[in-house]
Amino acid sequence: MDLIVGFLAILLAAVIGFAVHRASLCNVKAVAELLTSKRAHMLGSFFKTMLWVIAVTFVIEFFFHPVSARPVHLWGFSLRALVGGFVFGVGAAINGGCALGTLGRLGSGELRMLFTLLGLVAGLAGGGYAQVREWLPAPEGVDLGLSMSPVLVIVVTAILFLWVLWELWRLWRKRDPASTWREQVLSPGYRLSTAALLLGVANGILFTFFGSWAYTRTARTAVNHVVMGRPGPELLYWLLFAALLAGVLLSSLTNKSFALDLRFRLDWLLNLLGGILMGIGVTLTPGGNDVLILHAIPGGSPHALPAYGALLVGTAAGLIVIRMLGGSAVRIECTGDICRTRPVPIKS
Repeated sequence: MDLIVGFLAILLAAVIGFAVHRASLCNVKAVAELLTSKRAHMLGSFFKTMLWVIAVTFVIEFFFHPVSARPVHLWGFSLRALVGGFVFGVGAAINGGCALGTLGRLGSGELRMLFTLLGLVAGLAGGGYAQVREWLPAPEGVDLGLSMSPVLVIVVTAILFLWVLWELWRLWRKRDPASTWREQVLSPGYRLSTAALLLGVANGILFTFFGSWAYTRTARTAVNHVVMGRPGPELLYWLLFAALLAGVLLSSLTNKSFALDLRFRLDWLLNLLGGILMGIGVTLTPGGNDVLILHAIPGGSPHALPAYGALLVGTAAGLIVIRMLGGSAVRIECTGDICRTRPVPIKS
């Protein structure tokens, strides 16, 4: 039974990676869309993902009462969390991709993203060591111990249920009836709403049974094991990370977007710098955008939503400064629930 459960968990992680790549989901792109197109379609899809996670975890826990319910990690709101989110956002802007976007580009053959992961580990190690030396504050867990009134629970549940029905009906209505299921699965570009559904449902199941499994948390746990002597991540969490990356790779291969880039250039060092800042941000917050979107915000952690807002502000600030310094920029255009990336000409 454990083997079957583990296999299903790995399959769900691969589905998430596949959907992330197919819809080109990334927080940096979401902020770029806000800055260039003055729209928030991709950002809205992330909030839809959060709603799907909440809906799925609620249904599983209410109707099935799983024995292995997720361990809930709640962190208190603090200035440290805001600073961490901002620093992570700046690092993501420099890197040209967030936690999810980094894997998406790595799975497409951009080996420069390995420098990002190397920088992420270095930033986590530096931040963890600074916390051991008490140069940086460590996150503080909280126990809210709050209970909602029965009336409010019923109202919120009803609204969420109606939204789920509406979203499912809308997705069904907008499908291409002439396409087979295989053609729809292998469609070169997923709708944002479709990707949000796949991410939310798959992650909701994983989150319910295995807790926070996102790879930036796994990396933080592993680094803290080395730096602080704390327990390291279980093997399953490494397998989930590998499955996530495998899903991205499978998507890039099947839509023929895989292009291996082996030519080292000096600007790859920017990915290293971006990764270091992202690692420091993960240490302070704690968590990257993957943890905040998939786990912390749906889980109700007080620090999560403000930290995510600071992350978006940091990303915007980084993109604006890069643009002012004459760096490359992109325009994200989303029509028909599908986003496309176009280069922005540099003004002379």
